[in-house]
Amino acid sequence: MKKKALTLSTIAVICCALLVFVSGKFILAETLGIKRLLQGLCFLPIAAVAFSNINSKPRIMQHPLILLVVLMLFVSIMANDNIAGISDRVFLFIGLIVIGSASKENNEYGIKTIILIATIFSTLALLQWLFLFADPSLAEYARTGYDYINNVYTKDFSHPISWLGSVPVGGTIFLGHSLVRLASYATEPSLLPVYFLIPASFALMTDRKKWRICAIPILIASLLSLSGSVFLSLFFAGFVALSVLFIGIKKTIRYTPIPLLAFLIVKVTSQGFDQFTQAFAYLQGFANFLERSRGFEDRTLMGLDTLKLALASPFGSFEVVNTLPFALIIKIVIYAGWLGLFFLIIYLFRLAANMERFYKSDKTSKMQRGSCILFAGVLFMILLFNDYQATTYPGIMLLMFAYRTMELRALPSFSMHKV
Repeated sequence: MKKKALTLSTIAVICCALLVFVSGKFILAETLGIKRLLQGLCFLPIAAVAFSNINSKPRIMQHPLILLVVLMLFVSIMANDNIAGISDRVFLFIGLIVIGSASKENNEYGIKTIILIATIFSTLALLQWLFLFADPSLAEYARTGYDYINNVYTKDFSHPISWLGSVPVGGTIFLGHSLVRLASYATEPSLLPVYFLIPASFALMTDRKKWRICAIPILIASLLSLSGSVFLSLFFAGFVALSVLFIGIKKTIRYTPIPLLAFLIVKVTSQGFDQFTQAFAYLQGFANFLERSRGFEDRTLMGLDTLKLALASPFGSFEVVNTLPFALIIKIVIYAGWLGLFFLIIYLFRLAANMERFYKSDKTSKMQRGSCILFAGVLFMILLFNDYQATTYPGIMLLMFAYRTMELRALPSFSMHKV
């Protein structure tokens, strides 16, 4: 059967997916000096399709994620944010319009683009890990620098291993052996739940085995990052799987995140970090996890300060705020005000309804139900602990892809084999 030619709408969706790995803290394009070029080339089809969709499908403007980004853009302008921050919001706004109104076939092209790119980078990262396991001294050739004058990341590509990814400073000791932490081209391993785990859930969500296999290198690379955010995502995935048995996936996503966050805050403010520190100290017998313990404490303490700022900022913070990543449920108030939190909750409610229809469908396999659990685990980690990149183009765009995918696959007529 003859394949259909790519339409402008298809190209725009693929460009939206490509920009996930060009924008934000995935820095390969930036270190090669082609980030702005790629963004400019992608902007043209995305903008053309977005403006066309506004005219033909005006109801798309009522989508909670789009309304949330409009608020974030307004607060960024009022806070005199830099041009890069404001342009990121603009790219995000038009990109969400494209994905939110994408057809079933075009959405699948976007999802497969994300899976393919994540598979390539995770495979390269695994290859790099094997070389560094054999010779840890090679890590010095894979470091990433930062040009504070031009505000860009830099990288020396003179050594072949540097093309396989970037290696953050530091590592860990596991069973007496020195291990580097994988990050691919993300600036640090804690970003991999966004750049790797969500694409892995998309891969497991597909109907065909050749795409599901892509989840294997992505998940292995995520684990070898030794990122606390990755392990926390898997912990929350286990929590969601258990909760689904009792109250179902819709009620789990709708009604458990805020009570869990409240429990964490009350636990820390009333009893401190003793129990958490003891747990990390136990793991110290197997690996050097005490660094993760300090990171947890620092992030949570600053998160409590962020909570105070959020409560005092009903319309968002009109000052540029630099805080450690923390719970998106709290941080979104700083970026978009209390109304922004309302739109986030509306998004979660609608996502939960779409996910439940897909989850309970007779056509949904056990593997695909597992993909829902994995995605929900990452979502809970973002909502409750680490919003790193979740309020920028990569994070919110992936949330929209997930929403649209669940929405379309819940339809009785959906078939991925058409793509």
